[in-house]
Amino acid sequence: MAIVITTEYLAAIAGKQTKLMPSLMEWINNFCPQYQIDSPQEYAHFLAQACHESDGFKTLQEYASGQAYEGRMDLGNSKPGDGVRFKGRGIFQTTGRANYLLLGIKKGRRDLFIHHPEYLEQAEYAVWSACEYWASKNLPDYVSCSVNRPRGQGLAMSKACSMRGIRAHKSKRLLNRYCISAK
Repeated sequence: MAIVITTEYLAAIAGKQTKLMPSLMEWINNFCPQYQIDSPQEYAHFLAQACHESDGFKTLQEYASGQAYEGRMDLGNSKPGDGVRFKGRGIFQTTGRANYLLLGIKKGRRDLFIHHPEYLEQAEYAVWSACEYWASKNLPDYVSCSVNRPRGQGLAMSKACSMRGIRAHKSKRLLNRYCISAK
């Protein structure tokens, strides 16, 4: 049974309706099932994280300038201006030249997001990039936040789980009220 996310559900977990919700809802319903984000638990955690990172689905671009990422080699920011150019974008706030490059490669156009970082502010790419991240980190295996984690992933997963915390609980509680289960 497929779950269909509604704008009412996104508004319920965010606390209010935003202008981005209708377009995000369309792409969430399109991409999430393709990435096996299809259980109530997975949707609750995925959308709680998206809600957190996008400030309640209000923005698809990080508020800060990105200057703090300047010269961050761990993000692939090797050229002057990379921090600002490749600051957080999308519903999961993809950050850094290396991550933008990786998304372009996955899309089949290596430099797509290098040449057009603003594309990650479009609902389609904003949701797609989050689904790619979710799948690449095997996050469906971690949504309960209680499984044994491979060495070295504990801190990152603990941080992700705590960031979602309250919103994930609220998200799961509201799922049945606002979403449609299609056969």
